[in-house]
This record gives sequence, structure tokens and C-alpha cells, in this order.
Amino acid sequence: MSISSPDNTTLPNNLLPLTNLLSRYGTVNYFLTLSAISKDMVNDPDGTYMQGMETQIICKSAGADPNNRVQTFLGKYDFYIDNLEMHSMIGFRKGKNSNVNLISFEVFEPYSIGGFLAACQQAALEQGFRNMNVAPFLLKIEFKGNREFGTLETVPFSTKYLPIMINSVNVSANEAGSKYTVKANVLSSYAQSIIFTKLTRDITISGKTVQEILQSLETSLQSNLNAIKKDEAKLAESEPDKILILFPTKITSGTTATKNSRNKPTMSPGESQAEASASIFKKLGTNTTNVNGFENEVQQSGINDIGLASMSFNNERLADATATLYNKVYKDNKMKRSSVIIDENTCSFTFPQGTDVASVINEVILNSAYAEKALQEDNVDSYGNRIWWRIDSQVYYIGGNNEATTNKPTNLIVFRVIPYAVHTSRLMAPGVRPKGINALRNQIAKRYNYIYTGQNSEIISFDINFNHGFLTAFQTDKGNRGKDEKLQDNRSASDSKSEVSKGYEPTKNPSKFFYNVGSPVVTFTGTNYQNQKDGGTNAEDSSVKVAKQFQAALTNSLDMVMLNMKILGDPFWITSSGMGNHCVSKTNYINVNADYSVNWETGEVYIDVIFKSPLDINQFTGLYNFGGPFSDPTIGFRGIYRVNSVTHFFKNGEFTQEIQGMRINNQDVDTEKEATNKQVFNSSLLDTNRNTLNVVDQNSKFA
Repeated sequence: MSISSPDNTTLPNNLLPLTNLLSRYGTVNYFLTLSAISKDMVNDPDGTYMQGMETQIICKSAGADPNNRVQTFLGKYDFYIDNLEMHSMIGFRKGKNSNVNLISFEVFEPYSIGGFLAACQQAALEQGFRNMNVAPFLLKIEFKGNREFGTLETVPFSTKYLPIMINSVNVSANEAGSKYTVKANVLSSYAQSIIFTKLTRDITISGKTVQEILQSLETSLQSNLNAIKKDEAKLAESEPDKILILFPTKITSGTTATKNSRNKPTMSPGESQAEASASIFKKLGTNTTNVNGFENEVQQSGINDIGLASMSFNNERLADATATLYNKVYKDNKMKRSSVIIDENTCSFTFPQGTDVASVINEVILNSAYAEKALQEDNVDSYGNRIWWRIDSQVYYIGGNNEATTNKPTNLIVFRVIPYAVHTSRLMAPGVRPKGINALRNQIAKRYNYIYTGQNSEIISFDINFNHGFLTAFQTDKGNRGKDEKLQDNRSASDSKSEVSKGYEPTKNPSKFFYNVGSPVVTFTGTNYQNQKDGGTNAEDSSVKVAKQFQAALTNSLDMVMLNMKILGDPFWITSSGMGNHCVSKTNYINVNADYSVNWETGEVYIDVIFKSPLDINQFTGLYNFGGPFSDPTIGFRGIYRVNSVTHFFKNGEFTQEIQGMRINNQDVDTEKEATNKQVFNSSLLDTNRNTLNVVDQNSKFA
């Protein structure tokens, strides 16, 4: 199902699978454009560059639009940009439920050296930045196709806008000129740099709900992060960056600009931080609160179920009791004993210096009622999905004049915790068909036909890695021994029974046994889970431990059958949404945005790969014999793959992509063996100590 949102767009029925937009044309050319953008354009993409507003161009493919170039003190330059490579993490990166996007490209400068850097610096200055190293740029990708009758036109829904931050520039020069190799990140990834995400001191956070602990209270993570930023700003005599943690029900962006103001700056150089940020906070749905002199931005409406979730403590799961704040107990250096209160319903978490923000957010949610509820038996939809969460990041500019002291502008960094659909097949009982496979297949946006299908028009090369050393591991205690293990020991033996081992039982029929070729070996480990780390709370029981095991499975990008497929370039896999502060509307299709690009923001992305393989040549007909439905050797390799990453290549006029993914295990098992809700629930007791040497050598299938 699509993640419920009040602004979803309904697309026509029977739309899937989508075809490649470029396949409608005889020939297609891509055009790359690099330009600088202003703070206003970053803050309001939907009212500026997403509407086609452009600034002066630094460089563009094929020398197009030659009169629109940056004027440097040395004159105007004409550069050539090509060899663009973009690596997009569609699934979670290892250990984190957040995403990054890496970009590299080359710029060629005929005859001279240094002109490109001069043009970048001048363009940044014209957009209000003193230093190009911290200035945002816009990479525009557009496609123009030739119809069979020779008409050149822009391919609909194919133009992409990617705000980027340049990380490094490597220059090489010879008698023909110079070549610049540029490495960059999309702007949203800048929020995940260590200057914003690493704790520089130990902190303790507390509250009764996820929102209180992470955002709204004086003792929240957000408050602690902003206090750290204020202390850092005092040392630099500058205005502090701000951190905001949100739990939105609506994730689609919208413009704050009016039609008459889109070409005018909305933030003057001398504007104060408070004035510049007020409209942004209003757009984000927060209000400024002031309690006992403590000022904080708090989300008071439109809060999703993650933020509203309580910590659900009980007699078996006792919270770390929280005492009253120091400044409320002491006044004029005198202690007021009547103000000392121990609140047993409030939980506290302690994290050491060096912990990153994502780990803190995850730890709190994993200990909440939200994670426990998400793993309950009846919380699996018709597609086999559970609704987990993802941490989305955004970057805004909020005024101030910090560049004179810190050489960087003042930023508002936003971490949005949003619902995210994940498939239960990540942790399944051996030999059990994952729930909802047929319904999921009907929602897949892209289907690829390969050899012996007679329908391959996209795949260039196709590799599958079958990892025999891959393991799925049970914990010997089925997740029951947490930090509150003495309380858990009181559970009766009958409470630990499950159907998790009642999966597919091989028969003497070898054809049906072949269906199970892609199932990983099951082994048993100790009672510690893979991502058990320092920091957090002692209020942990088996439900929290199970949630952490499931989280570890989601952020592990390995599986038994891995796919690496090279295809002809498809604009579907490039999206402007989530790269900066633009977020396009979602639709009634789980993997398709309203602009017909991939929706990677609200759930896992899947493809359907179909191919055949002959058994032998039929001696009577002379044609290939492909066998029957139970004897096709491609069983265990074809089918639904979960996409981990897509790498895009633009080189010498050729546009190609490489898709990496992992196959959903056991999808070919007989339909009547599809997992029951109870089996799916009990499968969450599986751990994912995958390819770890203390379990089994990764190059051997024997312990």
C-alpha cells in the first residue's frame, strides 16, 4: 500500500509496468547544466527552480545557450561538462535507515586553467555566498528526443533538478587545456555531515513520548543539539545553526512564494536570523514555545504516529526514572526539596560523545510502542509490508552574516522521521513463501525481460551472485534475554513456542524441492544482537530486542541472491524529489511519484526480472526445450528483486544505469505455503548476523 498522506495523487489504473520514456524516440540526447542558486531557491524550490527559474549558467553540454554564462574578471568562459556519474542509495545504507547520493562529473576547459573555479566562485558571489565551498549549485539533466519524422522535442517528465554541494575538485592540465574532476553530494546529504550529526558531548534526554524525547521538551535531543550549537556559536561570535526534528503526516513540499515575488529575494543580507527563519518554520509547521526562558520550535499539529508513540512502560519493563531538572530544584544556590520529583513514567536515555543523531533517533523509536506495534502479528498489509520509519534530511538557510566569521552561512538542518514500508521477507522462516508476493508483483513499476523471452529492450548485461556462505541466524533465546532478563525468565515455556520452524518441508518430489534453492542456511548464535551498542536506556525487554534485530536486517544490504544489472538509461530512476527541499506528491502506486519518477522515500523499491533458460534441444522439433513450471532452472533466480542502489552513467553521449538489488527469498514456494500472520510475526525473532566470522566463515557454508 502507499503510505497514507493527505496530498497523494491518483494516477490512472492499469498503468504498470511503466515503459522507458526514452524508448518512444528514434534517438535521444542528454543535456547537463551546472549553475549556482541562491538561498531563496534552496528554501523554496517549488516556487523557483522547479518552475524553470534559472540563474547564470557556469557550463552546459554542447555549448548550448552560449550567451548565458557567468561573467568573471577574466571574461566569459565556455566549458564542456560530461562523464557524469551518480550513485543513488535507494535502500538504506549499512547500519542507517537514511540515504545518501554521491555525484561526480568532469568539466573540460580548452586552452587555459583556472577559469572554471573562477566562474564557480563568481557565480556563488552573485547568489550571496562568499565561498564557493559552502555554496549550493544546481545540476540540471534534460533529455531531448528525435521522432521518426525528425522533430526534436523535450521528453516529458524527464527533466531533473539536483541541488548539490561540491566536495572536491581535482585539476589536471596539459597543452590542450585543463580537466576538472568534481565530486559532490546532493544538498540533502549535507545535513548528514559530521558537523551536524555527531554529538560533541555526552547527553541525557528524557520524556514520555517519542516527540517529547526527541523534539519538544527542554530535555529533548533537539534541545540538546541546539544548546551545543549555541555554545559553539559563542566561541566563534556568530549566529548558531539550528536543528529541527519533525514527525510530519504530510511530506510533500509546497511553495511559500507568490507569483509576483518569485524573481525577488525574500531574504536580505542584513536580515536577522529570527526574521529570516520565521516563514520557514511556519512552512514546516512548527511554533516557537518559551517555557521558563527556554525557547524551542515545537510541532503542535500534523504529527504522525511515530512522534505520538509512547514508551509503553509496564511492570516488566521499568523506565530509567528521571529526576527534576537542576534549574528547577535550585534557586539562588539554594535547594528547594519540595521540587525534587522522581517521575517513574518518564524514561531517560544517555548517549556518549561521538554518537550520531540517526542512532539516537533510532534507539528512542526502537524502545517505543511504535516499534513494538509495527511488529505485531496483525500489522502486515496485503503486500506483506510493515510500516517502519526512515530519517529524511533537509537543509535551509536562515539568515545571519556568519560567513565573515565562520566562512559558512547559517543553516537550519531538518531531520524528518517519516513512515516507510518494508517487506516482511527480510526476516522469514525457512521455506515459507513471503506474504503478499502476488499483490506486490502487481504493484511493481518496472519489469525487465532478459534472455529467451524475445522481449528484451533494456538489459545490456546481467550478473547474479549466489552466496553459499550466507546465513540467516536464530538467537538461542529467541530474543527473550534483554537487559531486563531476570523479569523475562518468569515467562513460561509455552510462551516461547512459535511456528517459525514450521516452514516448507521438502518432499521426495525433487521438482518441488528445487523451489527452495534460494533459502539461506539457518544457524543459531548467542543472545547478543548484531547492532547492540552503548548508549540508550536500561528499559529493554524482548520486544525491543526483536525490533533491533529487524532494524539490523533492514540496514543490511546483503542477501543470498544478489543482482547487478546494466540497462539502457531510464529517467524513471532519477528523481528530483528528496534531493533538496523539494518533495513530489506520492501516488496510488507504491513505487511511482506523481512526476512518474521512482518513489524511494516512503517504501522499498522492487523490480520484476524475467528470463528463461533451455534444458536441451528437442530432438523432434529442433527447438529448445524449456521444461515445465517445476523444472525451469531459472527458478530461484528470476522474480522480484529489492533495489538497493542505482548508479547512473552519462558518458560520450551514452546514458546507462546499473541496478543492484537482492532477491526476495522463497517467493517460488507453493502458494499454499504462504506465511500466516503468526509465522510472519514469529519470524521477527530471527537475527541477521549475516556473513560474520564469529558465526561462520563467509567463504564456507559449514560452521
